[in-house]
Amino acid sequence: MKKLITVIMPVYNTAKYLKDSIESIINQNIDSLELIIINDGSTDNSAEIINEYVSKYEFLKCITQSNQGQGSARNKGIQLSTGKYIYFMDSDDILELNALKTITDKLEEFQLDALFFDGKSFMDEENNQHYHRDLGRTNYSRKRSYGLFNSGQELWSQLIKHNDYTVSPCLYVLKKEVIMNNELFFEEGIIHEDQLFSTLLFFSLNKCAHYNWEFFKRRIRDGSTMTSSHIERKLNGYIEVFNKLTSFYSEASFKTEFIKNQFKEYLSEILILISLTANVINIRFNSKTLSEVRKNAIKHSYFSKKAYLACKYVKLYVILSRIKNKPLRG
Repeated sequence: MKKLITVIMPVYNTAKYLKDSIESIINQNIDSLELIIINDGSTDNSAEIINEYVSKYEFLKCITQSNQGQGSARNKGIQLSTGKYIYFMDSDDILELNALKTITDKLEEFQLDALFFDGKSFMDEENNQHYHRDLGRTNYSRKRSYGLFNSGQELWSQLIKHNDYTVSPCLYVLKKEVIMNNELFFEEGIIHEDQLFSTLLFFSLNKCAHYNWEFFKRRIRDGSTMTSSHIERKLNGYIEVFNKLTSFYSEASFKTEFIKNQFKEYLSEILILISLTANVINIRFNSKTLSEVRKNAIKHSYFSKKAYLACKYVKLYVILSRIKNKPLRG
C-alpha cells in the first residue's frame, strides 16, 4: 500500500543515538508513514536496535548493505519507497514532534513540489570547546520565512541573495515524482553529495515554499561527517560537485539573467573552496586534477575576482579573508 510520506534513514555506526532518532520519527503522529532504514554496513550494535523496532512496527523496513556511503543508502531508499513525499533523516539527529504532519498538511494544501524548513544545532556533550566552535558554524535557522514561490529557481535566488542558503536534505520534504521525473539521485562515493543534490533539486521544482520552522535538530558530535577531517575526500568531493554543476550551468535554462549570474557566482565560491581545501593539504592548484578544474573555470568564465585571487594567490587570499573576517559559504 502506498503511503503519504516515506522517511529514509541511512545508518552507519550510530547505535548511541539511533533510538532517539527512530523514536522522533515513529512519534510523528501521522497515519500514513513509511520508515525505511538502510543499515550501511554498521559494525556496532545498530542492527540489533533496528531489528527491535522492525519487530514492533509494520511501517518500518530495514535494508542491510555493505558500507557504500550515505549517497548510495539514500538512493536505495528512494527506489524502495512508496510514499508520495520523501524525507531524508540522519540517524544521529532528531525531528520535532508533529513536524511531518505540519509539513505534509501544507504540501497538500498548496500542492507543492517541496517544502523547506529550518533546524537548530545542539551539542552532544557539554563544556566542549570543539563542539562550541562547530555549533556556531552549523546553525540551520534562516533569517525569516520566504514563503511561497512558483519555481525553485526563484526561492534559491532569494536564499542566495540573503546568505540563507544551506544544502542539508534534512531540511526539506519533496515529492517523489520530482526525483523520478528528473532522475535526481545522489552522487555516490563522494563527500558533499548533499550540495550537488540539493542545488539541482531547486532547479527541478515548480511550486515550493520555505517556512522558518525549526523542526530539525542537528547533533554536533565527534566523528560525524560534520566534524571529521577527511580533507582529501572533501577536496575530491568539491571537485566532483564543481564539475557536475558547471556542466549543468552550460545547459540550464535560467528564468532571469540575475539568477544565471548568481549561479556563476555560486560556482565561483565552490572554486574558492577547492583552492582553500587544496592549500590545507599542500596540494598545488596546478597539479593535474586541479589544473583541469582551473582550465574549465577559465574557459567558461566562472571566475569572480575573489575566485581568481584564491586560485592564483591562495595564501594572500587567506590573509585578506582573515583581515576582513568574512567566512565563506560552503
